[in-house]
Amino acid sequence: YGGTSVTIAEGQNSVAYTLGVPPTPHASWRVQYSLYGDTDYYDQGYYSSSGTQWQEELTTLLTGSTEYSDVDLTVLQGTRVSGTLRLPEVTFSQDSRVYFYAYDPTSSLNLANSSFRVTQGTNQVAFSFLLPPEETSFNLKYFVWPTEATYFNTGYLTTAENAVLSNPCEPEAAFTMNSSLTGLDVTLVKAPSINGTISLPAGEGPAATDIPIELDKLPADAAGYY
Repeated sequence: YGGTSVTIAEGQNSVAYTLGVPPTPHASWRVQYSLYGDTDYYDQGYYSSSGTQWQEELTTLLTGSTEYSDVDLTVLQGTRVSGTLRLPEVTFSQDSRVYFYAYDPTSSLNLANSSFRVTQGTNQVAFSFLLPPEETSFNLKYFVWPTEATYFNTGYLTTAENAVLSNPCEPEAAFTMNSSLTGLDVTLVKAPSINGTISLPAGEGPAATDIPIELDKLPADAAGYY
């Protein structure tokens, strides 16, 4: 429905904007800003008569066929989370991606998600992303894909800066805004391994053709997890 691009120039702290909307009296509109580039400002915000909000559902709707002035927004200050994810003992055997998810521990509301490329032959990757303002606590989860076979590819961070296994029976420790949110050291947890051999029935000769086989582990009770 048409947007516009503006720039707050170096040395300035604001810039005027104008948006045009179709003259449709039965339509309503949200005014949103989006930032691009690496800054410490939250990358998205919505106009509200009570002040700029990061949650879309708190937007003040503007009706069509009406002229509005003083629809002012303030760029929101974000909270930076950064650190290093490490693979102990070995290097990544293939290019992978690590995903981070921050969410509200009471409502499961998604606060931020970001992904970073891990290059084959390396054993660590730096990460850095922003959380929205005014969040007092959050849970932080990581996920690596494709994963290394002998390491858990999913875990939660604790305030002790260690990864914990993704066992749903274990509590997920929440960070607070007075926690140390930079310099986090995320080390993938080494998994106990199950090793063995799978064979053709006794008395059978060599396989006449390739026999693709998949192996998996299945939880035997409620305490089991992947």
